[in-house]
Amino acid sequence: MDRFAFGSLCFWIALLLDRFAFGSLCFWIALLLDRFAFGSLCFWIALLLDRFAFGSLCFWIALLIFLNYSKQRYFE
Repeated sequence: MDRFAFGSLCFWIALLLDRFAFGSLCFWIALLLDRFAFGSLCFWIALLLDRFAFGSLCFWIALLIFLNYSKQRYFE
């Protein structure tokens, strides 16, 4: 149901292991295993603006926007 796969096990394992250091190898392994299903526009905007510094405010703003979008899309 979650087209952007933010709820995937691989993503959350990477999140927990890296303690929010999203630029690490673990994050990219999760990204590859999920077959780039992170394809939301907000995610890629954060990626480009932050130059792979995923722990920044920009990433969290994008994540919140995405979660709000998902909530509206799937729970209405």
